[in-house]
Amino acid sequence: MKKACVYCGRIHEKGYICPRKPKKEYQYRDRDRGEKSRAFRRTQAWKDKAIEIKERDGWHCAVCESGKYDIGTRKINYRDLEVHHIVKLKDDIEKGLEDENLITLCKEHHRMADKGEIPKKFLTELAKAKCEDTEIRAAIL
Repeated sequence: MKKACVYCGRIHEKGYICPRKPKKEYQYRDRDRGEKSRAFRRTQAWKDKAIEIKERDGWHCAVCESGKYDIGTRKINYRDLEVHHIVKLKDDIEKGLEDENLITLCKEHHRMADKGEIPKKFLTELAKAKCEDTEIRAAIL
């Protein structure tokens, strides 16, 4: 059976992969993660910590807020937020719930951080600054 291709407009056999079909640039895959890190991400402790970190960071991307590593939006991103482990779980699962190892990022900055385009040192400094702000606010209240 043949079908019209949405990518090039030609007629192809069903199942044919058109060379004009755009390739996905980045996609998380569970198989790339270890079994321990997959199990860790399913725990209630992790889910609670992720919400806590997003609240600490004001429910927006910390890198967008800093103004560095521009992705072309020129505004702070409040959508598609993810909590990023600066030191990966597969490298050190003990740091999985440490506040200074976690930071809120939008999808694009998370992709850049995973690829190494945003230095770990920069992310660590941002996370430490967020932790210090939280401690100062707690002392005032």
